[in-house]
Amino acid sequence: MLARYTGARLNELSQLYVCDIIQVDNLWLVDINDSQPKQRLKNLNSRRKVPLYPVLIKLGFIDFIKTLKTPRVFPELKHERDGYVTSAST
Repeated sequence: MLARYTGARLNELSQLYVCDIIQVDNLWLVDINDSQPKQRLKNLNSRRKVPLYPVLIKLGFIDFIKTLKTPRVFPELKHERDGYVTSAST
């Protein structure tokens, strides 16, 4: 659902850190970047901030983020040769 409502690539989402979910002026955003270890972007233009669609907030995504005790949003995904996407898509 996160991919559907943000339009972000699966690898971009699977490598998110909690600090990549930000609030600016009452608007929740996903900060797609390569600032953390093992994060990478497809190209320079891939760096962007994507608004979270209200349905994701209503479904509890922000509440989920606030409960995380790990730095990564999806810590169960392991980094492999092609990034985190291999674990996410299998």
